[in-house]
Amino acid sequence: MQIDVNSEAIIQMSISGADVATLQAYADDVVKPAIERVQGVASVSVSGGFNEYVSVKVDTQKMDAYGLSLDTLASMLAAENINLPAGTVSKGDKSFLLRTVGEFESIQEINAFR
Repeated sequence: MQIDVNSEAIIQMSISGADVATLQAYADDVVKPAIERVQGVASVSVSGGFNEYVSVKVDTQKMDAYGLSLDTLASMLAAENINLPAGTVSKGDKSFLLRTVGEFESIQEINAFR
């Protein structure tokens, strides 16, 4: 796969409606993967919409006991919560984009992280 860092977006699209969370999930789970499967598409990004954020409250005494800094904890969480391109697989005239997905899906998964 070749990517031209100087290239510009060929298509920009928008989705609108009343329920932003549902539209965001549809864009991420249906529209984006469908466009990524089109031959010749190097990348697809979804922007805007609804983004969830998690605030992590840290027990500094426990952090000290484990010898961890805030930077180390942030790096550990980031390393466990990834979604990266992993290349392509070709079969006949079709190519499939591969992704390494290891994203947290719930607060419970973050709580279970050790």
